[in-house]
Amino acid sequence: MKFLFKLIYRVAVILVVLILVAGFYRTWKMNNSPDQKIFTDSEALNPLPSGYYSLSIGDYSGFWKAKIFDSAHEQGINVLYRWSKDEDRYPFRTYLSKGIHEPDLEVLKVDYNVTGNSFWLKPFLEEIVKTGEGEYLGKMSYQFLPGFPFALGFYKLQEGEKKIEL
Repeated sequence: MKFLFKLIYRVAVILVVLILVAGFYRTWKMNNSPDQKIFTDSEALNPLPSGYYSLSIGDYSGFWKAKIFDSAHEQGINVLYRWSKDEDRYPFRTYLSKGIHEPDLEVLKVDYNVTGNSFWLKPFLEEIVKTGEGEYLGKMSYQFLPGFPFALGFYKLQEGEKKIEL
């Protein structure tokens, strides 16, 4: 029994160390990407995004399609394409604050730590900056351990109208 406990403990420690190493590497990679320069050279967030914004992540063509912002109420929701239709899922709150990785930059935080979201979603935090008229760049982070946010990637938002499918 003691041997089994030691084995489980060692495996758990190794997994945590591997996650930390991967997280720090991914953060370093994101902070040295071309999108990071665009992110830090962004415009002031005026006006804040409000309404429907199409989402793109490089060559990704998965189910995450858009975000809907309600700037008056500092909240929003993601639009996913599942089972041949759009679904509004994973609500978030928004607020202006300093960047988690860039403390000299004011960003719009997209915070999933809200009532109703699953425990695995709550540590996600996105930061959005304005890159042009109706265009924004988002940076996704995950807080695996308090005080150690890991940058996961970037995405682009383009102001648009929600397409209604018949």
